[in-house]
Amino acid sequence: MLDFPQEDEQVTSTDYTLRVDAPKTVQSVEVSINQGPWQPCRPSSGFWWYDWTGFKPGPYQARARMHNTEGRVMTTLARHFRVEYGRDN
Repeated sequence: MLDFPQEDEQVTSTDYTLRVDAPKTVQSVEVSINQGPWQPCRPSSGFWWYDWTGFKPGPYQARARMHNTEGRVMTTLARHFRVEYGRDN
């Protein structure tokens, strides 16, 4: 499950960390933003994380893909969110 960003969330900073909650049988997790290439996540504190930087304001969608130890691949539905930050960022 893609925990963050939440559906219709507004991101207001120039960097953001996506969080995925995956079953313990998952061997690896990747995320794709706006149907781009799959990027590996890092495990920490019982979740999987992707540190996202270098993005511009606008609408986005993210998906997570999980690979379990049996070779099964699970993909989440698209999560829609928006990036809007001021000139100070």
